[in-house]
Amino acid sequence: FRPRLVAMIGIAAGTTGGGKQFGDVLVADPSVDYNSGKVVQAGGIREFQPDPYPIGLNPRLRSVLHKYRGPSALFAEIRSRWSGPCPPGQNRLHVGPVGPADKVIDDASRVLEIQKNWRKLIGVEMETYGVYRAVHESPEPKPRVVSFKAVCDFAAEKSDSWQDYAAFMAA
Repeated sequence: FRPRLVAMIGIAAGTTGGGKQFGDVLVADPSVDYNSGKVVQAGGIREFQPDPYPIGLNPRLRSVLHKYRGPSALFAEIRSRWSGPCPPGQNRLHVGPVGPADKVIDDASRVLEIQKNWRKLIGVEMETYGVYRAVHESPEPKPRVVSFKAVCDFAAEKSDSWQDYAAFMAA
């Protein structure tokens, strides 16, 4: 196969800053492997020294997506086709660092730990970094890659109540 564009669609845990709500779409730019690094003992204290390998969006894709940040008629139109309950505010697009978790996170303090090294982190999920990395390492001509993950929870007190809505918004 020689795709020109690879798109990853799914759900993610959003971070609590930036006014995110259920169904907001997160675009990973970059996708960061926040688990990559070294664990050392320093003065009797276990410490993590990060060594991430961030992979960002193609500049052309980034500029196209920035047009949809903030309130957008596109999200209102998509939302109008949903027949179930909706969150109170208008949905939006957020572009920023998204990190891959190797397991589901149901602990807000873990997200705060990650944000010590990635203060602008907008979400965590499980698949995007692998897709971005595969495209990054593919032979020329490389396809463009983008990930659309909608917020279904905030990595704490998980429930499945917003998963269907988030999947719909991301798709």
